[in-house]
Amino acid sequence: MFYINLRKSLIKYKFSLNDIWNFDETGFFTVQVPEHVLVKRKKQQVASVTSAERGILVTMCNAVNASRSSITLFNIFPRIHFKDYFLRHSIPGSVGTANKSGWMVESMFMEWFIPFIKSVQPSKANPVLLILDNHDTYVD
Repeated sequence: MFYINLRKSLIKYKFSLNDIWNFDETGFFTVQVPEHVLVKRKKQQVASVTSAERGILVTMCNAVNASRSSITLFNIFPRIHFKDYFLRHSIPGSVGTANKSGWMVESMFMEWFIPFIKSVQPSKANPVLLILDNHDTYVD
């Protein structure tokens, strides 16, 4: 059904690559664990390379269009209150918010969606297609 509706929309509106957007979220840990350690040949001992920190799972939300452009990254931190220093070494322009669970909820989707509208500037004359997965938190 999805592909039938997608085809109808593509034919009806004749979207350019700049007008087709895909939104999704993913989780990442603030502390990375290396998968491989490189050492010189014939080395008898290899030291362990690990971090003492466990890290926290942060949700990152983004939309990318078919011409490979993206809008500002939106991060959700598992905290009660958001602090600006959470984004200290983040990608320039990233924004964030906090939620006790760290996951997307409806109000946070709207926090992301309003800047998306400002950035993309859809209109009746220039519609855009925003593709979302089937997540319940986007709409009530």
